[in-house]
Amino acid sequence: MVAAIKLPSLVMIVSYSYDDVSRLTGLSITHPTSTYDVAWSYGYNPAGQVISQTQSNNLYNFTARTAGTTNYTNNALNQATAAGRRL
Repeated sequence: MVAAIKLPSLVMIVSYSYDDVSRLTGLSITHPTSTYDVAWSYGYNPAGQVISQTQSNNLYNFTARTAGTTNYTNNALNQATAAGRRL
């Protein structure tokens, strides 16, 4: 399946691939500037759980993690009623 996303003066092509049981096995984006092209592929175990992912362009890496602690407040049923702090 191929979908085209058209923006003013740009055309990006988004392609998806699936296996025989309709699980997503690939996703790629072709950008007018090849610097931003990216492809992801996914592997599954027999239970259908994702066990691998590859990515072709490090510009799309998630890097927003920070070290820290989050405090939670629980009620009498041990359900979280608040997380973190209020600003």
